[in-house]
Amino acid sequence: MMRDNLDMATSISVNFKAKGQMRENMKAIFYNMIFVLCLYRLMDASNRIYCYIFVGGKLVQKNDGQWEYLGGRSKGIHIYKGMAFEEFTKKIIEKFDISLDVMKMHYTLKFNPRVIQDLEDEDDLDNVVSHSDDFANVYLVDLPSVEAIEANIPNSQLAFR
Repeated sequence: MMRDNLDMATSISVNFKAKGQMRENMKAIFYNMIFVLCLYRLMDASNRIYCYIFVGGKLVQKNDGQWEYLGGRSKGIHIYKGMAFEEFTKKIIEKFDISLDVMKMHYTLKFNPRVIQDLEDEDDLDNVVSHSDDFANVYLVDLPSVEAIEANIPNSQLAFR
């Protein structure tokens, strides 16, 4: 009889441990599922980044080779991988109430902020999103007017046009 009670106690203890272990395994599976869902949401959201748009100032290269935008104003918009260039420019025009006909767009990449890239089409815009983590910087610079260009050309060269 004592032996039967011992076997029964061992059996109950083993079953309890098995259930506890199963419960722990289920918790791990559940937490892994939550992690996968959160990771999926992060990856899904990673296609959209915040883009600072700088307008009305000028780009100046600092002593360390990095670029600084002086003057002007800045606002932000959200951009995403695959965004149409036309949609991007429309957002800028609406946000700043400006004409892009007399401006040139540039951007820098996180891995090399010393190099200014031209932003002219959807491929360039995809590069901005692809090579940025959380945010990007886009700079709008006034195109030099004909008068400004001619002011920097010596008179002797202007005579031969």
